[in-house]
Amino acid sequence: MSRLDGLRAVAIIGVFIYHFTWFWTSAAQGQNLLPYDDVLAFIPMADVGYLGVYLFFLISGQVILITLERTKNPVDFFIKRVARLWPTLILCGTLTFIVVSILGPPELQSTIPEYLISLLILPPNKIAPVFGASDWQWLDGAYWSLWVEVRFYALFGLIFYVFNKYWFYVWILFSAFCFILTILVQFASVQALEPIGSILIYQYLPFFTLGIAAQLRHRPQYISLLKWVIPASLIHIIILRYPVLGFDLGMIQHWIGLAFIIALYAMTVENTVGTKWLEPLSGIGRASYSFYLLHQVLGVSLIVGISTVIGPQWSVIMIAPLFLLLLVTSSIIYEKYEQPMNRLFVGKFVHTQKAIMDR
Repeated sequence: MSRLDGLRAVAIIGVFIYHFTWFWTSAAQGQNLLPYDDVLAFIPMADVGYLGVYLFFLISGQVILITLERTKNPVDFFIKRVARLWPTLILCGTLTFIVVSILGPPELQSTIPEYLISLLILPPNKIAPVFGASDWQWLDGAYWSLWVEVRFYALFGLIFYVFNKYWFYVWILFSAFCFILTILVQFASVQALEPIGSILIYQYLPFFTLGIAAQLRHRPQYISLLKWVIPASLIHIIILRYPVLGFDLGMIQHWIGLAFIIALYAMTVENTVGTKWLEPLSGIGRASYSFYLLHQVLGVSLIVGISTVIGPQWSVIMIAPLFLLLLVTSSIIYEKYEQPMNRLFVGKFVHTQKAIMDR
């Protein structure tokens, strides 16, 4: 598990670099909020750091299968996921809301309804019309991946418990359906199917499937199927990314980055010698959940706030201290809050064959 935690560290470092050297600068052609602008956009592969989220999805596919196999029933699984996600989300979300409200630029500040709905891991822009609003956003844009994860937990848990020993065969059929859905939406322009596909997370499903396959790779009853499932999932990923990236040379770094994270994940689950360097990073990986929740909007707000004191031209030197601050804070949260709360919930409400902490 230490190397998987090391992979989490690689993922969160990539996402951090992406947000603070590319995404919030003029280089990304979006909201240019960082006072030092794009002075670090020259860093190689900085613009592909977002792929760290896909690496999280690969890991999640494997880890959630482990959790399901160690959990007796869907109620216990639900409680485990609640214990894993919500206590830390409430703490980090509240810290984000307070800090951004005080130091953050207006573009990043959230209303109380946005804050509360984000803590429920429901997309605010979908909930807003119910209350007669139209422009609600996530408390932190990074929460979008939590919404993907929650849907994956629900879909995978449903299939696993309803179909019991046949769950993997049903998952293959479900993946095949999403594969066809992808082709219809991406290439046949059947846009009416896109909302259905989004509910079924078809845009991210092959990453989760590859993670599931990694956990099953040495089980004889599945080996023949995996010879088809793994290539099909890789083709599915290519089909998903092609409309966004194309095969233009200017986008080659995105394909290289995608190939790198998949290859690194495959090498890690096989425990190859070439991935031993991941083990020293495991501490960062264990704290990666709270780091992920805190790093973006809160981090940008801190840099913007401090730049008013030290000057915009010097704000770039705050990136390294910010990373260290987030790392120390998230490590403390993990040790002193996240783990104890997880133990409390799991110990009190869950009846499993093994008392194990799920990550």
